[in-house]
Amino acid sequence: MKTQQINTTSVYRRLAQLVIAVGLLIAVLFKWISADNQGKALLAANNSELTHTLAAQSAKVASHFIADKQTKQLPRMLNDIASHPFINQAMIYNHQGSEIARSSDAISAYKSYTEQTSPYDAFTPINHIHQTANNDTAQNTWVVSEIRQDDKLLGYLRLNYQQNQALESSLGFHQQIMQQILAMGLLCGLMGFLLTRGFTRFSRNSFRINN
Repeated sequence: MKTQQINTTSVYRRLAQLVIAVGLLIAVLFKWISADNQGKALLAANNSELTHTLAAQSAKVASHFIADKQTKQLPRMLNDIASHPFINQAMIYNHQGSEIARSSDAISAYKSYTEQTSPYDAFTPINHIHQTANNDTAQNTWVVSEIRQDDKLLGYLRLNYQQNQALESSLGFHQQIMQQILAMGLLCGLMGFLLTRGFTRFSRNSFRINN
């Protein structure tokens, strides 16, 4: 009676293929996560660069008003800046830090800080208070640009920029693209699995011709 022998080479080959497939899947997922994070960082960097460019150009215009002693025109300019959907405050200080002009709804940095740090409530957990204050601070980004005229410091321009709201639409579009890429990757994996199954059946049903 013949004893049936197990083909260990075939088993090891299948295990090696399985390990390689799992390793490739992990590598693809890590690459997808890295691309997602890089895309978000790039969007945030471009958004921040545009905001600083706007602040620098506005500071250059303000320098002409300050140099020509036309400070009465500054509130109108600041209101135009604050009319931007994601900029709600704009203020100008002189080189000593004293306020010169502000937009209609602007408040000082000290007042905005004291409003965010509300007094403690005995019935409110301290962790919840800190978390709320951190969320309010993260939603608003303060952008400060120097106001100069011929290398002479005239003052500072301060803008309150809502970065999260500005990035919301861009990040939503980015998420849609990343989801489509992930779906295409899954479909490619499924297509490869089906093709492998199909060719395996053809191979099993094939005939070998011996010389």
